[in-house]
Amino acid sequence: MEMEEKRAALEAKTQERYFDTTNSENLDTKDMTQNTIGRKVMQTQDGKLVAMASRDEGFIVETGMYRRTAKATDEELR
Repeated sequence: MEMEEKRAALEAKTQERYFDTTNSENLDTKDMTQNTIGRKVMQTQDGKLVAMASRDEGFIVETGMYRRTAKATDEELR
């Protein structure tokens, strides 16, 4: 009886589904309360936020994430 329980436990363990990343780390759940719904976030490959100064402005405008910002004020253009 004990052997059957061990065999059943082993079988149940092999049937469990999990996902591995390319670095062979198990997928873990993230705290979704930290994210604002609908927020567009650009990150580097390291997972750090990309500064606004180094973002591709053409891509951002074309995808509709943001409007193009003015390079000069109205007073400077007069």
